[in-house]
Amino acid sequence: MRNQQYPSPVARIGVFGAAALALMLATGCGHRRVAYAPPPPPSVAGPRYARPNRQYRADEEFVRTHRPILTETGLASWYGPNYNHHRAADGAVYNQNQVSAANRTLPLGSLIKVTNVRTGQWAIMRVTDRGPFVKGRILDLSLAAAKETGIWLPGVAEVRMDVYSTPEPIGYGGRWCVQIGAFSRKRAALRLQSR
Repeated sequence: MRNQQYPSPVARIGVFGAAALALMLATGCGHRRVAYAPPPPPSVAGPRYARPNRQYRADEEFVRTHRPILTETGLASWYGPNYNHHRAADGAVYNQNQVSAANRTLPLGSLIKVTNVRTGQWAIMRVTDRGPFVKGRILDLSLAAAKETGIWLPGVAEVRMDVYSTPEPIGYGGRWCVQIGAFSRKRAALRLQSR
């Protein structure tokens, strides 16, 4: 029987390494690098695309024919996924795909027009919830309202809020909001409070 010579382990690693390098070079040549860009918001035909219902047409007509009773400029943000399908402050179930807003002090049901100061995009909506609870912000918009006003991608933008009508006098309602919860353990209540 002849004495066979096997390649040393170092030589085998070198052969396999060269083969792997050649395979990586061969498969990597045809790929192009593409810069990442976030997806654009849905295409819209203007601020009227989302709500061709009777109430919206009445609100739009009211805004067109009246002057605002209050104007305020400040930062607005948007909220959605964590609150979607939960009850809002007005008692209705919040839907992030409907155009609405949250404000700390305006009476619920107030009719407002929100305009993005930088882009000029605007939307007409009702205040249905309380917030934002971040210092320096005047409005939290639903996801749909954020898309209409062009603040969906930046997340926060400077807006002008024109108030056209309120169900109560502006100085009367909306200053307080009480949330009540039942907990079996004090620790759970404190955890929710800290959030």
